[in-house]
Formats: sequence, structure tokens, C-alpha cells
Amino acid sequence: MRSANFRSNYLAKVGGLQSSAETSKLLEEQLLAGESVIVDRQKLAQFALKYEIPSKYRVPVWKLLLGITPCYAQAKSLVAQHRQEQADLLYRSLQTMRKAEGTAEQPTAVDVVRMIQLESDRLPLGQDVWALGDSVRQTIASQMLHICGDSWAEAYWLTKLLDRSLSDILNTETVDSLLAEAKLDLAAVNQSLWAALGNGEVWDQLPLAFWLKSACAALFETQPLARLWDKICTGDRPGVLFTLKTALVEFLLVVGPQFIDQGAQLKLAGPIYHLSPEAQAKIVSRTLEKLASRPGRRSDTKR
Repeated sequence: MRSANFRSNYLAKVGGLQSSAETSKLLEEQLLAGESVIVDRQKLAQFALKYEIPSKYRVPVWKLLLGITPCYAQAKSLVAQHRQEQADLLYRSLQTMRKAEGTAEQPTAVDVVRMIQLESDRLPLGQDVWALGDSVRQTIASQMLHICGDSWAEAYWLTKLLDRSLSDILNTETVDSLLAEAKLDLAAVNQSLWAALGNGEVWDQLPLAFWLKSACAALFETQPLARLWDKICTGDRPGVLFTLKTALVEFLLVVGPQFIDQGAQLKLAGPIYHLSPEAQAKIVSRTLEKLASRPGRRSDTKR
């Protein structure tokens, strides 16, 4: 068994990483290869909080962090087969009920939400009744389908389990508290911007809770968003809350003036903004830099 060596050497190796190539090598050798490997999910979460996951390993690592893939490599194939069969059954059921929007081989984000509803006996028989949580899942699913490509079953499971993890962390009280902290942080950095957002009641017209609950899925394109989700998928409560709050503040510092210019139109048309790929990348990079340097950093990951 390689588990003993993995447990004893893992954090030492993490602390000594110098490049993305070394990161990839560690993931390949220590986490994702070999029938005898036992992955310590908490240590993997610590790794993901500290380092950016190379894109080729992103989905496998997220699946481990969210509990979609088992920690025991021997069970990996059997569990993967079961999850694929379950996703196939749910989508075929939607098609039989004529509730599917996608093609025979590829569901849409709406279909993913309906699959989740069907599995939990919440699928409306008539016209869709979309609650906030369903809209959140649709937004997450849309990004996951892009990230997973042809592997739509992986997108289904990642959407379901990421949403569950976020729901465990972001109850109403926590969201309210996080938004209050975001207001203070924004005011501390740019008092005039905060005054304009607050005095013009722009703040109350923005779907801030939705943006948090969907882990910023509505704010960024897939590539920069995936870098944030490396941290969100850890389920580490302090890390997740800090990442979401900081990303929101950094986003508003850049886009806030556009919302102020829209004024009363916000209530009618919703927030409309332009953010270049370069600007998105900078916002995410600043967020991750602040996450890495935040005082009193600690892991609260529990799986």
C-alpha cells in the first residue's frame, strides 16, 4: 500500500513545490495514479487551497474533493460506472417524460437542474417553477458543462455536489454576514465608490446573494472562474467564504462604476457590464493572492 508514504510525505512535498510542472508530477504520482493509492481528502484540500490545479487535473481533483470519486483507488472504476449509469437513467427519464431540452447525447444546463429535481422528487410535472436555488444550479451547470466538455455526466455530478457543499456553507445568515463584510471592505478600499453604490441604492438592486450562492459563476468566464473553483471545491469554510467575499469586492471595484451609470435601469433590466478576459484574470489573480496571504490562515476542511 502506498497510503503510509502518501500520508507521511505529502505535506513535505507540497511545501517544496516550485513550479507547475512539479505540481502536475505530484498530482499524477501521489493522487491520481495507482491501484494502491489512498487519497487523504483533507490534505488534498490543503493542497488545492495553496496551489492552482493544472487544467488537465482539475476535474479529477474536484471530483475527489467533492466526494464524487472515492478515496480508495480500488473502488474508483466501480463507483464511476455506477454514477454514469445513474446520470444516464435520469436523463433518459427526462427524455421519456419529454422534459429534456438537449440532444440525445448532450443535456443542457436546464436539463441538469431537472435531473437534480427528478432525483429528489421535486420535478414539476407541468411548467417549470424556478426557485432561487434552481437558478443557482443552472448557472453552475452551464459553467460545468463547458469545463467538462463531452463528459456531461461529470458536469451533472459536479454541479450537484458543488451546490450541496455551497448550501452547507452559505445559509441565509452567513450570506447576510458576508455581504456586510463585503460592504466594509469595499468602503475601506474606495469610499467614494461605496458611497455612490449605497446612496444611489444600487447595492440593493444587485443580485449579490445569487452571485455568492453560485460561487461567482455568473460573474466570470470559464477559465478564470475555474481558478476560483479550485478553492471553492475544497469545502474549506474559511477559505470558501474569504474567496467569495474577496472576489465579489474585487469585481465591484472594477465594475461598480458601470452599475452606477445604469442607475434606475438596474431594476428594470438587471445588471449589465463589460469585463474583458484580461480584467477577469486580474480580478481572480488578486483574489487568489489575498487568499494566500490572508492573516491567520487555517484549514477547517471536514469531509
